[in-house]
Parts: sequence; C-alpha cells; structure tokens
Amino acid sequence: MNVSSYIDAVLITYSNYYINFKSISKPNFDLVCKHIVPDRVIGLILSNDEDTPGLAELFLTYFQINQFTHLQSLTLIDIGPQLWENIIQNMVELKNLRSFFYTQPSRINPWISDIIGNDLDQLDSHLFDIYSPILPQLCRLRLTHGDFLSSIQFPQLQHLILERSSVDIVKHISSVAAQLKSLQTKFILNNSTTKFIYPSTQLKRLALEIEGSDISMNHLEEMMSDLPRLKHLILIANCNRDVVNGQRWQMIVQHLVTFNFMFNLSVSLEYQDLDSFRTSFWLEEKHCIEQERKPKLLP
Repeated sequence: MNVSSYIDAVLITYSNYYINFKSISKPNFDLVCKHIVPDRVIGLILSNDEDTPGLAELFLTYFQINQFTHLQSLTLIDIGPQLWENIIQNMVELKNLRSFFYTQPSRINPWISDIIGNDLDQLDSHLFDIYSPILPQLCRLRLTHGDFLSSIQFPQLQHLILERSSVDIVKHISSVAAQLKSLQTKFILNNSTTKFIYPSTQLKRLALEIEGSDISMNHLEEMMSDLPRLKHLILIANCNRDVVNGQRWQMIVQHLVTFNFMFNLSVSLEYQDLDSFRTSFWLEEKHCIEQERKPKLLP
C-alpha cells in the first residue's frame, strides 16, 4: 500500500478527525490536504508561524473554512490580516463551532510593522464586527485582547484566555458568563482602590497577572470570597507590604488544590519578615519558595 492509499484508508476508518497543521512539512501538508473530507473534520489548527510559513495561504487554495460544516474547534496561529477576513467571514457559518483560539506569536511579524496606530485599531474593529456573531455560541475562547467584548453575551462560555484585557472587561465577563470555569488574563490596575475581580460562582481556575498599582491583602481576601468554587490559582502582581502574611494567606488558600503567587514589593524585606511562610503548611503542603526573577504568566 503506498502512502496515499494508506492516508485514504486512515481517513475513511474514522468518521471524525482532528487535524493539526502546526510543524508539518510541505510535502506532507499537500498529501494530507488532497485526502481530507471536510465534513468529517471536527478540529483544525492552522499555523503561519516560523515553522510553517505560508501554509495557511496554501490551505485556502484547497478549502474554504465554511466547508468544514462539523468543525467544533478552530485554532489560528500567527495568521496575518491578509487572511483574517477570508477565514473569519466563512467562520461565522460554522454553527457547530464551540472553540476558537487565536494565538499571536512572541516574535515580531513583518505585517504588524506595516500596520500601526489607527489603521490597526480600525482593522481590529472591522474584523470583530464580522466574527462577533459567533462568540455567544462558544464554550472556549482565546484572543489577544478583549477590547471589543463589552457588548457580547457569553451564555455558553466556560474557558477564556485574553492575553490582554482590562478591569472593565473582566467585570463584564463575570456578569454575562455564568458558566465560566477558567479565566487567564493580564491587565493594568490604574487605581489601588479599584475592585478587579467580581463574583463568579462557577470559576474553578484563575491565572491573573496584574500590572500597575499595588494590591493589598484586603483586595485578595475580597477576591477569594467572590470565587467560592476556585481550586487553582496563579497570581502575579505588585503588592503592598501587608501581603507578607502567611497566616492570612493560609486562611484564604487552604482549600485550593494548586496555588502559585508571585508578588513584587516596593520595599525590601528582611529574612525574618518571611517567617510566617516557614510553617509546615507552606514548606510541606503548599511548598512556598522565594524567587527574585519575575516570570511571565502568558506565553
């Protein structure tokens, strides 16, 4: 049996399949595309990153996204504006779509350097107007930012990643996404008295990076009281001196399954200032460690 016949046999065997075009060679890409049955594909990853440059354009010479009538999950990696409109206009016809991830790479793209200021904002807004009708049906969503989400209802949303957002967007999401179970985001806090997390009764996993103003222990205690079902927490923030209190932390995190916090202080600490984190709860159960280097929460 040659390779082409083998692929045919594999694709016929399965009524539904998931296709990942990240890190695939050009010959294999062409071979797979020639044998795809679009209405059997339920998951699709398209990538134009440095490992697969130009393959998204090539994919669109074989298919249009709306041919994948049973598609449930779509991930776009490093897809530039020359392809966005083509993909997104057809994406809104996918009535079975439940997961949409857009991932922007860390490297600088040539197309970004050509689109700056108001032009980029206008393009962003135009594209959002096209794909916004599909957002209420999604259960999983990842976007580079949440700038235009304040008008959207999310009755089905359970998992959300926003690489950049704001306090107002987080407040809106909390009010319209009653089924939200996980949230990962980053925002700037401009006022230390501002409430930044709002009640979310179903949220079980939160990964949060806060820049700007310092937050206090009172903020954190209020946040935890608003998240009664939270089990997993990652928190990176600038904090007041009062967060260096192992006893108060223990009271609000002892029910968590996993917990990682990294706080940046504007004051220096002495060795004994961390004594409240040298108890058995922290050293044996929660494994508290000191770390000076500031990590990144979002890739």
